[in-house]
Amino acid sequence: MKGVLIYIATTCLVWGGAWRARAAEWTVDTWIEEVANRMVALERIEQTATLTITVTTADREDETIQERLFRYQRPDRVKLVAEMSSLAADGQTLTVAFPALGYFMTFPMEDGLAAAWEEHSPYLGAMMFPDIAALLATDPAAHLRALLAGMEREGLAIELHGAVEHNGRDCWHLRLVDASPGGLLADGMDVWVDQATGLIAALSAEVDMAAGWDGDQPMPRGMPVAYSVHYAARVRGGGSTVTDDRFALDVTGLVEVADFEALADAMQTAEPPDPQVVVGQPAPDFSLPLLDGSTFHLAEHRGWVVLVDFWATWCPPCVESLPYLQSLYSGMDTDQVVFIGVSLDQEAQVDRVRAMLDLFDIGYKVGINAAGDIATAYGVHSIPHLFVIDGEGIVRHQKVGFSVERMKEVAAALEKWSAVEGKSNPHE
Repeated sequence: MKGVLIYIATTCLVWGGAWRARAAEWTVDTWIEEVANRMVALERIEQTATLTITVTTADREDETIQERLFRYQRPDRVKLVAEMSSLAADGQTLTVAFPALGYFMTFPMEDGLAAAWEEHSPYLGAMMFPDIAALLATDPAAHLRALLAGMEREGLAIELHGAVEHNGRDCWHLRLVDASPGGLLADGMDVWVDQATGLIAALSAEVDMAAGWDGDQPMPRGMPVAYSVHYAARVRGGGSTVTDDRFALDVTGLVEVADFEALADAMQTAEPPDPQVVVGQPAPDFSLPLLDGSTFHLAEHRGWVVLVDFWATWCPPCVESLPYLQSLYSGMDTDQVVFIGVSLDQEAQVDRVRAMLDLFDIGYKVGINAAGDIATAYGVHSIPHLFVIDGEGIVRHQKVGFSVERMKEVAAALEKWSAVEGKSNPHE
């Protein structure tokens, strides 16, 4: 969890921790009840939100920006559009789409939006900001309490600083502190919750990416993260009805699957049948056009240890992992180890991919696999997903997700298998 803090900062971190109220009249339960009451009273809302992550080095400053749309009309219409996934409910059908992966699915809503959401919440929860997830739940207060308990176990603490005006809106000001030793939020995170809606209005933090890292390349310590919400329209207690076409998703060109398990199966068993890669088995061969105009052929790299990283610019944990991978790469003997980044972005996003690589001074090879056939061959359905392949073409290690500890495990695997290859001096 700590390893994907940039992503979590815009999701469930906001509600975590142990509340230490500054005013005597505030307690955990009273504050949650206040927020839940605002959510229950909300009839209709439309938001656009912007997440900005800035990395500043000695000679440059770079930004990556992600945008999100949220539209809601009580009781059963919603639309959420983000880069990685989208969700819409039109009163009769719940549609979930993953444009970058090429799939979508639909679910009936016989018992309403809240019931459909809760039935599929183990999968949909990762798509939702915590405030939106609570808004859509049958019991927002109970939902928030469950989130609170989970975040408290993570060693997070939140201080309630009281009512303030922020960006022209009446808000509650919160401060999140990572109480664990060496936490990524050592300097805290400021969060503003809109009093009128109970939804997040803004947050600001500096993430310490160097926390817990002892790699060769220094990590950026102060990485400013800013999230701001813009309210395009809001009506409480009534208002005109929004037409159904405002709650529809365009799924043209996407393949429909039955459910989330079928989605995982489809990505792993596309025709022709492709193997699920496991440790100890041969790695599927592939060729990947690289951003520098050349082509990487895995089969031509026997004798090298190869690290394959499946990632995308729209995946925050993937982006957070990039400087750590570069740190590992800079400490490796390139006569024995090769890194290859397989981006799952679309070809039209090549400039964005290049900018992301420049942002972190990535020196290893990267190409775009927009069709996703390489990821399918490797059974990748969650990213970042890394594979360590030995000099004989055998998968020796794989790791899904990002954390500092996972990076250390990958580093250990690279060192182990490069030492084995080094004994035979394969390239001399």
